[in-house]
Amino acid sequence: MWALRGAMFLILLGAAVIWIYAGVWMKEQGMGETFIGMLAGFGSALAAGLGLLWGWLSDRTGKSTAIVVAGCLLTGASLAVLAQSRAAPGFVLYQALAAGGLAATMSIMPLLALTLIGERHSGAGYGRFRIFGSFGYMFALYILAALVPGISRLCLTASLLIMLGTVPLVLANIQPRRHVRRLGFSALTRHPAMAGFLVAVFFTSMGGPAVFTFLSLYGKRLGMDQVAIGRLMGMCGVVALVGLPAMGSLADRFGPRRVMLIGFTAMPIRILLQAVARGPGGLYLAQLLHLFTWAGPEVTAYLYVTKLAGKRDRGVAISALVTTRTLGQFAGNPLCGWLAEHAGYRTMFLTMAAVSAFGLLLFVLFSRTPPASEL
Repeated sequence: MWALRGAMFLILLGAAVIWIYAGVWMKEQGMGETFIGMLAGFGSALAAGLGLLWGWLSDRTGKSTAIVVAGCLLTGASLAVLAQSRAAPGFVLYQALAAGGLAATMSIMPLLALTLIGERHSGAGYGRFRIFGSFGYMFALYILAALVPGISRLCLTASLLIMLGTVPLVLANIQPRRHVRRLGFSALTRHPAMAGFLVAVFFTSMGGPAVFTFLSLYGKRLGMDQVAIGRLMGMCGVVALVGLPAMGSLADRFGPRRVMLIGFTAMPIRILLQAVARGPGGLYLAQLLHLFTWAGPEVTAYLYVTKLAGKRDRGVAISALVTTRTLGQFAGNPLCGWLAEHAGYRTMFLTMAAVSAFGLLLFVLFSRTPPASEL
Protein backbone atom coordinates (compact mmCIF):
# COMPACT_ATOMS: atom_id res chain seq x y z
CA MET A 1 0.00 0.00 0.00
CA TRP A 2 2.88 2.38 0.71
CA ALA A 3 4.11 2.07 -2.88
CA LEU A 4 0.67 3.13 -4.11
CA ARG A 5 0.61 6.04 -1.65
CA GLY A 6 4.00 7.22 -2.92
CA ALA A 7 2.74 7.10 -6.49
CA MET A 8 -0.35 9.10 -5.51
CA PHE A 9 1.87 11.73 -3.89
CA LEU A 10 3.94 12.21 -7.06
CA ILE A 11 0.94 12.09 -9.43
CA LEU A 12 -0.88 14.88 -7.58
CA LEU A 13 2.34 16.88 -7.33
CA GLY A 14 2.52 17.01 -11.13
CA ALA A 15 -1.22 17.48 -11.53
CA ALA A 16 -1.18 20.47 -9.16
CA VAL A 17 1.31 22.30 -11.38
CA ILE A 18 -0.90 21.64 -14.42
CA TRP A 19 -4.14 22.66 -12.73
CA ILE A 20 -2.83 25.84 -11.11
CA TYR A 21 0.01 27.18 -13.24
CA ALA A 22 -0.67 26.12 -16.85
CA GLY A 23 -3.24 28.88 -17.35
CA VAL A 24 -1.03 31.46 -15.63
CA TRP A 25 1.92 30.47 -17.87
CA MET A 26 -0.19 30.79 -21.03
CA LYS A 27 -1.44 34.19 -19.87
CA GLU A 28 2.16 35.32 -19.36
CA GLN A 29 2.88 34.28 -22.97
CA GLY A 30 0.10 36.54 -24.27
CA MET A 31 -2.80 34.08 -24.52
CA GLY A 32 -6.27 35.40 -23.63
CA GLU A 33 -8.81 33.85 -21.27
CA THR A 34 -10.97 32.74 -24.19
CA PHE A 35 -8.09 30.77 -25.73
CA ILE A 36 -7.16 29.26 -22.36
CA GLY A 37 -10.75 28.21 -21.77
CA MET A 38 -11.16 26.73 -25.26
CA LEU A 39 -7.91 24.80 -24.94
CA ALA A 40 -8.90 23.44 -21.52
CA GLY A 41 -12.25 22.45 -23.01
CA PHE A 42 -10.47 20.55 -25.77
CA GLY A 43 -8.41 18.76 -23.14
CA SER A 44 -11.53 17.87 -21.16
CA ALA A 45 -13.26 16.44 -24.23
CA LEU A 46 -10.21 14.34 -25.09
CA ALA A 47 -9.84 13.17 -21.50
CA ALA A 48 -13.52 12.20 -21.39
CA GLY A 49 -13.16 9.77 -24.28
CA LEU A 50 -9.81 8.43 -23.14
CA GLY A 51 -11.04 7.99 -19.56
CA LEU A 52 -13.74 5.57 -20.70
CA LEU A 53 -11.21 3.78 -22.88
CA TRP A 54 -8.77 3.35 -19.98
CA GLY A 55 -11.52 2.02 -17.72
CA TRP A 56 -12.75 -0.43 -20.35
CA LEU A 57 -9.21 -1.67 -20.98
CA SER A 58 -8.61 -2.08 -17.26
CA ASP A 59 -11.72 -4.23 -16.77
CA ARG A 60 -11.05 -6.22 -19.95
CA THR A 61 -7.32 -6.89 -19.57
CA GLY A 62 -6.65 -6.46 -15.84
CA LYS A 63 -3.51 -4.45 -16.70
CA SER A 64 -4.43 -1.54 -14.45
CA THR A 65 -0.92 -0.80 -13.17
CA ALA A 66 0.47 -0.59 -16.72
CA ILE A 67 -2.25 1.94 -17.62
CA VAL A 68 -1.36 4.19 -14.67
CA VAL A 69 2.36 3.96 -15.52
CA ALA A 70 1.56 5.10 -19.06
CA GLY A 71 -0.49 7.94 -17.57
CA CYS A 72 2.44 9.11 -15.42
CA LEU A 73 4.77 9.16 -18.43
CA LEU A 74 2.29 11.08 -20.58
CA THR A 75 1.65 13.64 -17.83
CA GLY A 76 5.39 14.12 -17.29
CA ALA A 77 5.89 14.62 -21.02
CA SER A 78 3.08 17.19 -21.07
CA LEU A 79 4.76 19.27 -18.36
CA ALA A 80 8.06 19.20 -20.27
CA VAL A 81 6.29 20.39 -23.43
CA LEU A 82 4.45 23.12 -21.49
CA ALA A 83 7.73 24.42 -20.06
CA GLN A 84 9.13 24.92 -23.57
CA SER A 85 5.96 26.30 -25.21
CA ARG A 86 5.53 29.96 -26.09
CA ALA A 87 2.77 29.79 -28.73
CA ALA A 88 -0.53 28.05 -29.47
CA PRO A 89 0.80 24.90 -31.25
CA GLY A 90 2.96 23.94 -28.28
CA PHE A 91 0.12 24.55 -25.87
CA VAL A 92 -2.19 22.32 -27.93
CA LEU A 93 0.37 19.49 -27.84
CA TYR A 94 0.79 19.95 -24.09
CA GLN A 95 -2.97 19.77 -23.56
CA ALA A 96 -3.34 16.59 -25.61
CA LEU A 97 -0.59 14.82 -23.65
CA ALA A 98 -1.95 16.03 -20.29
CA ALA A 99 -5.46 14.89 -21.16
CA GLY A 100 -4.31 11.38 -21.96
CA GLY A 101 -2.07 11.12 -18.92
CA LEU A 102 -4.44 12.53 -16.31
CA ALA A 103 -7.36 10.52 -17.72
CA ALA A 104 -5.38 7.33 -17.08
CA THR A 105 -4.13 8.20 -13.59
CA MET A 106 -7.35 9.76 -12.27
CA SER A 107 -9.54 6.94 -13.62
CA ILE A 108 -7.49 3.95 -12.56
CA MET A 109 -5.71 4.97 -9.33
CA PRO A 110 -9.00 4.85 -7.33
CA LEU A 111 -9.60 1.35 -8.71
CA LEU A 112 -6.16 0.16 -7.55
CA ALA A 113 -6.68 1.69 -4.12
CA LEU A 114 -10.15 0.22 -3.62
CA THR A 115 -8.83 -3.19 -4.71
CA LEU A 116 -6.35 -3.16 -1.82
CA ILE A 117 -8.67 -1.55 0.73
CA GLY A 118 -11.61 -3.92 0.28
CA GLU A 119 -15.23 -3.21 1.13
CA ARG A 120 -15.04 -3.01 4.92
CA HIS A 121 -14.78 0.68 5.96
CA SER A 122 -13.96 1.53 2.35
CA GLY A 123 -14.86 5.20 2.82
CA ALA A 124 -12.40 5.84 5.64
CA GLY A 125 -9.79 3.64 3.97
CA TYR A 126 -9.94 5.48 0.67
CA GLY A 127 -9.94 8.83 2.45
CA ARG A 128 -6.72 7.94 4.29
CA PHE A 129 -5.14 6.76 1.05
CA ARG A 130 -6.16 9.90 -0.85
CA ILE A 131 -4.49 12.11 1.78
CA PHE A 132 -1.13 11.28 0.21
CA GLY A 133 -2.28 12.91 -3.01
CA SER A 134 -3.10 16.02 -0.99
CA PHE A 135 0.40 15.94 0.51
CA GLY A 136 1.78 15.93 -3.04
CA TYR A 137 -0.53 18.76 -4.05
CA MET A 138 0.57 20.86 -1.06
CA PHE A 139 4.25 20.05 -1.63
CA ALA A 140 3.98 21.35 -5.19
CA LEU A 141 2.24 24.61 -4.27
CA TYR A 142 3.81 25.45 -0.91
CA ILE A 143 7.36 24.12 -1.23
CA LEU A 144 8.21 23.46 -4.88
CA ALA A 145 6.65 26.72 -6.13
CA ALA A 146 8.62 28.66 -3.50
CA LEU A 147 11.95 26.92 -4.16
CA VAL A 148 11.89 26.80 -7.98
CA PRO A 149 11.83 30.26 -9.60
CA GLY A 150 9.73 30.68 -12.72
CA ILE A 151 6.84 28.58 -14.01
CA SER A 152 8.90 27.05 -16.82
CA ARG A 153 11.46 25.59 -14.40
CA LEU A 154 8.67 24.54 -12.06
CA CYS A 155 7.05 22.54 -14.88
CA LEU A 156 10.33 20.81 -15.75
CA THR A 157 10.94 19.87 -12.12
CA ALA A 158 7.42 18.51 -11.74
CA SER A 159 7.85 16.57 -14.99
CA LEU A 160 10.81 14.67 -13.57
CA LEU A 161 9.10 14.03 -10.26
CA ILE A 162 5.85 12.66 -11.68
CA MET A 163 7.80 10.28 -13.91
CA LEU A 164 9.37 8.95 -10.72
CA GLY A 165 5.83 7.92 -9.79
CA THR A 166 6.26 4.96 -12.13
CA VAL A 167 8.85 3.38 -9.80
CA PRO A 168 6.56 2.60 -6.82
CA LEU A 169 3.81 1.59 -9.25
CA VAL A 170 6.01 -0.98 -10.96
CA LEU A 171 7.17 -2.26 -7.57
CA ALA A 172 3.59 -2.61 -6.32
CA ASN A 173 2.29 -4.25 -9.53
CA ILE A 174 -1.32 -4.33 -8.30
CA GLN A 175 -3.70 -6.09 -10.68
CA PRO A 176 -7.42 -6.06 -9.87
CA ARG A 177 -9.22 -9.32 -10.47
CA ARG A 178 -10.44 -9.65 -14.05
CA HIS A 179 -14.07 -10.72 -14.21
CA VAL A 180 -15.05 -12.83 -17.20
CA ARG A 181 -18.79 -12.20 -16.88
CA ARG A 182 -18.76 -8.45 -17.31
CA LEU A 183 -21.60 -6.14 -18.31
CA GLY A 184 -19.28 -3.47 -19.74
CA PHE A 185 -20.87 -0.11 -20.48
CA SER A 186 -24.37 -1.55 -19.94
CA ALA A 187 -23.47 -1.62 -16.23
CA LEU A 188 -24.07 2.13 -16.24
CA THR A 189 -27.80 1.58 -16.83
CA ARG A 190 -28.36 -1.13 -14.22
CA HIS A 191 -29.74 1.27 -11.62
CA PRO A 192 -32.03 4.23 -12.42
CA ALA A 193 -30.08 6.45 -10.00
CA MET A 194 -26.86 6.15 -12.05
CA ALA A 195 -27.90 8.25 -15.05
CA GLY A 196 -29.49 10.96 -12.90
CA PHE A 197 -26.44 11.15 -10.69
CA LEU A 198 -24.06 11.51 -13.65
CA VAL A 199 -26.20 14.29 -15.16
CA ALA A 200 -26.09 16.17 -11.84
CA VAL A 201 -22.31 15.67 -11.67
CA PHE A 202 -22.01 17.13 -15.18
CA PHE A 203 -23.62 20.46 -14.25
CA THR A 204 -21.79 20.75 -10.94
CA SER A 205 -18.50 20.00 -12.70
CA MET A 206 -19.13 22.91 -15.06
CA GLY A 207 -18.37 25.14 -12.08
CA GLY A 208 -15.06 23.38 -11.42
CA PRO A 209 -12.91 25.63 -13.66
CA ALA A 210 -14.22 28.67 -11.74
CA VAL A 211 -12.64 27.40 -8.50
CA PHE A 212 -9.36 26.18 -9.99
CA THR A 213 -7.94 27.44 -13.31
CA PHE A 214 -9.81 30.75 -13.40
CA LEU A 215 -9.45 31.39 -9.69
CA SER A 216 -5.67 31.31 -10.10
CA LEU A 217 -6.01 33.67 -13.09
CA TYR A 218 -8.22 35.94 -10.98
CA GLY A 219 -5.57 35.93 -8.27
CA LYS A 220 -3.02 36.98 -10.90
CA ARG A 221 -5.29 39.87 -11.87
CA LEU A 222 -5.49 40.93 -8.22
CA GLY A 223 -1.70 41.23 -8.19
CA MET A 224 -0.74 37.91 -6.58
CA ASP A 225 2.62 36.44 -7.62
CA GLN A 226 3.59 32.79 -8.20
CA VAL A 227 4.17 32.09 -4.50
CA ALA A 228 0.99 33.88 -3.36
CA ILE A 229 -1.12 31.97 -5.91
CA GLY A 230 0.49 28.75 -4.68
CA ARG A 231 -0.47 29.58 -1.08
CA LEU A 232 -4.06 30.38 -2.06
CA MET A 233 -4.59 27.24 -4.13
CA GLY A 234 -2.57 25.15 -1.67
CA MET A 235 -5.32 25.81 0.88
CA CYS A 236 -7.25 23.10 -0.95
CA GLY A 237 -4.61 20.58 0.10
CA VAL A 238 -4.65 21.76 3.71
CA VAL A 239 -8.43 21.42 3.88
CA ALA A 240 -8.28 18.02 2.18
CA LEU A 241 -5.96 16.64 4.87
CA VAL A 242 -8.81 17.02 7.36
CA GLY A 243 -11.68 16.47 4.97
CA LEU A 244 -10.72 13.25 3.20
CA PRO A 245 -10.62 10.88 6.23
CA ALA A 246 -13.49 12.73 7.94
CA MET A 247 -15.77 12.51 4.91
CA GLY A 248 -14.80 8.89 4.36
CA SER A 249 -15.82 8.02 7.92
CA LEU A 250 -19.10 9.93 7.52
CA ALA A 251 -19.80 8.00 4.31
CA ASP A 252 -19.25 4.70 6.11
CA ARG A 253 -21.63 5.77 8.88
CA PHE A 254 -24.39 7.63 7.01
CA GLY A 255 -23.98 6.48 3.41
CA PRO A 256 -22.35 8.25 0.43
CA ARG A 257 -25.54 9.96 -0.75
CA ARG A 258 -25.96 12.17 2.34
CA VAL A 259 -22.35 13.32 2.21
CA MET A 260 -22.64 14.11 -1.50
CA LEU A 261 -25.75 16.21 -0.86
CA ILE A 262 -23.64 18.49 1.34
CA GLY A 263 -21.04 18.76 -1.44
CA PHE A 264 -23.59 19.61 -4.11
CA THR A 265 -25.05 22.30 -1.83
CA ALA A 266 -21.69 23.85 -0.97
CA MET A 267 -20.46 24.26 -4.57
CA PRO A 268 -22.64 27.25 -5.59
CA ILE A 269 -22.01 28.86 -2.18
CA ARG A 270 -18.25 28.57 -2.70
CA ILE A 271 -18.39 30.24 -6.11
CA LEU A 272 -20.67 32.99 -4.76
CA LEU A 273 -18.13 33.75 -2.04
CA GLN A 274 -15.48 34.19 -4.74
CA ALA A 275 -17.80 36.59 -6.59
CA VAL A 276 -18.30 38.87 -3.57
CA ALA A 277 -14.69 38.70 -2.33
CA ARG A 278 -13.01 42.11 -2.24
CA GLY A 279 -9.48 40.76 -2.09
CA PRO A 280 -7.33 37.69 -1.36
CA GLY A 281 -8.79 37.35 2.16
CA GLY A 282 -12.24 36.62 0.79
CA LEU A 283 -10.81 34.07 -1.61
CA TYR A 284 -9.14 32.24 1.29
CA LEU A 285 -12.53 32.07 3.04
CA ALA A 286 -14.10 30.48 -0.03
CA GLN A 287 -11.31 27.89 -0.14
CA LEU A 288 -12.48 26.50 3.21
CA LEU A 289 -15.55 25.07 1.45
CA HIS A 290 -13.19 22.76 -0.42
CA LEU A 291 -13.90 20.50 2.57
CA PHE A 292 -17.39 19.85 1.19
CA THR A 293 -17.15 20.61 -2.53
CA TRP A 294 -14.16 18.35 -3.21
CA ALA A 295 -13.07 16.25 -0.22
CA GLY A 296 -16.55 14.80 0.30
CA PRO A 297 -17.32 13.93 -3.35
CA GLU A 298 -13.75 12.71 -3.97
CA VAL A 299 -14.35 9.87 -1.53
CA THR A 300 -18.09 9.25 -1.73
CA ALA A 301 -18.71 9.52 -5.47
CA TYR A 302 -16.37 6.61 -6.21
CA LEU A 303 -18.05 4.49 -3.54
CA TYR A 304 -21.50 5.38 -4.87
CA VAL A 305 -20.93 4.49 -8.52
CA THR A 306 -19.02 1.29 -7.77
CA LYS A 307 -21.88 0.09 -5.56
CA LEU A 308 -24.34 0.79 -8.36
CA ALA A 309 -22.24 -0.92 -11.03
CA GLY A 310 -21.09 -3.92 -8.99
CA LYS A 311 -17.66 -5.49 -8.52
CA ARG A 312 -17.32 -6.77 -12.08
CA ASP A 313 -17.47 -3.34 -13.73
CA ARG A 314 -15.86 -1.00 -11.21
CA GLY A 315 -13.35 0.23 -13.79
CA VAL A 316 -16.10 1.29 -16.20
CA ALA A 317 -18.10 2.92 -13.38
CA ILE A 318 -15.16 4.96 -12.08
CA SER A 319 -14.19 5.94 -15.62
CA ALA A 320 -17.77 7.04 -16.33
CA LEU A 321 -17.66 9.29 -13.27
CA VAL A 322 -14.30 10.80 -14.27
CA THR A 323 -15.52 11.19 -17.86
CA THR A 324 -18.68 12.98 -16.74
CA ARG A 325 -16.60 15.37 -14.66
CA THR A 326 -14.30 16.11 -17.58
CA LEU A 327 -17.28 16.63 -19.91
CA GLY A 328 -18.62 19.16 -17.42
CA GLN A 329 -15.24 20.89 -17.48
CA PHE A 330 -15.29 20.69 -21.29
CA ALA A 331 -18.47 22.76 -21.25
CA GLY A 332 -17.44 24.97 -18.34
CA ASN A 333 -13.91 25.94 -19.39
CA PRO A 334 -14.72 27.88 -22.58
CA LEU A 335 -17.79 29.43 -20.93
CA CYS A 336 -15.70 30.59 -17.96
CA GLY A 337 -13.00 31.91 -20.28
CA TRP A 338 -15.38 33.86 -22.50
CA LEU A 339 -17.31 35.35 -19.57
CA ALA A 340 -14.13 36.30 -17.68
CA GLU A 341 -12.65 38.04 -20.73
CA HIS A 342 -15.78 39.77 -22.02
CA ALA A 343 -18.05 40.23 -18.98
CA GLY A 344 -15.60 40.18 -16.07
CA TYR A 345 -14.67 37.64 -13.43
CA ARG A 346 -17.50 38.46 -11.02
CA THR A 347 -20.13 37.93 -13.71
CA MET A 348 -18.44 34.65 -14.59
CA PHE A 349 -18.48 33.51 -10.95
CA LEU A 350 -22.18 34.39 -10.56
CA THR A 351 -23.07 32.50 -13.75
CA MET A 352 -21.19 29.37 -12.75
CA ALA A 353 -22.73 29.47 -9.27
CA ALA A 354 -26.16 29.35 -10.93
CA VAL A 355 -25.09 26.42 -13.13
CA SER A 356 -23.81 24.53 -10.07
CA ALA A 357 -27.06 25.22 -8.23
CA PHE A 358 -28.90 23.56 -11.13
CA GLY A 359 -26.69 20.51 -10.58
CA LEU A 360 -27.80 20.48 -6.93
CA LEU A 361 -31.45 20.55 -8.01
CA LEU A 362 -30.90 17.61 -10.37
CA PHE A 363 -29.14 15.61 -7.66
CA VAL A 364 -32.04 16.13 -5.25
CA LEU A 365 -34.58 15.14 -7.91
CA PHE A 366 -32.78 12.12 -9.38
CA SER A 367 -31.20 10.58 -6.30
CA ARG A 368 -34.39 9.85 -4.40
CA THR A 369 -34.04 6.14 -5.16
CA PRO A 370 -30.61 5.25 -3.67
CA PRO A 371 -29.35 1.68 -3.64
CA ALA A 372 -30.71 -0.54 -0.89
CA SER A 373 -27.33 -0.56 0.86
CA GLU A 374 -27.71 3.16 1.54
CA LEU A 375 -31.23 3.11 2.98
